[in-house]
Formats: sequence, structure tokens, C-alpha cells
Amino acid sequence: MVVLSENGCIPDPEQVFRDGTVWGYWCTWGGEFVLGNTKFNKPSEKYTETEMLRKAYSDERVVTRKDLPDFRTTEAK
Repeated sequence: MVVLSENGCIPDPEQVFRDGTVWGYWCTWGGEFVLGNTKFNKPSEKYTETEMLRKAYSDERVVTRKDLPDFRTTEAK
């Protein structure tokens, strides 16, 4: 599995799939790289624009944590 780890901005799903650089997962740094104000969950827009956050997390090809089963309660088969 190839991952994009410790990146500063969230990748654009259109470019990722267009270029065939599909990652197993990506992990953007926290703090100002995503949120400008953690108390109010306000995006910082310093590295990733709010619209790109929406685009990435709403793309049907991007699997988010809410798409995964609860592994603590799922029985192994």
C-alpha cells in the first residue's frame, strides 16, 4: 500500500484519479493545516481551501471514517 503521509494540504480527488496516483490513505497534519480555530471547527484556508475540504470529503471515491464499520463490534469471519 502506498500512502501520502504527513502532507500539508488535502489532495484534490479529481487530480488524484486523473493521474492514477490513488493513495491507500492520506494523512494531513493537524492544527493550522486544516483548522484555524479548533474551538469552532473553522477551516484555516492557509493550506487547503474550505471548498477543497468539502470536495475531498464528499467525493464518492474517497472513503472516510464514517464509511468504515465499527471494528470494535464487528466479528471476524
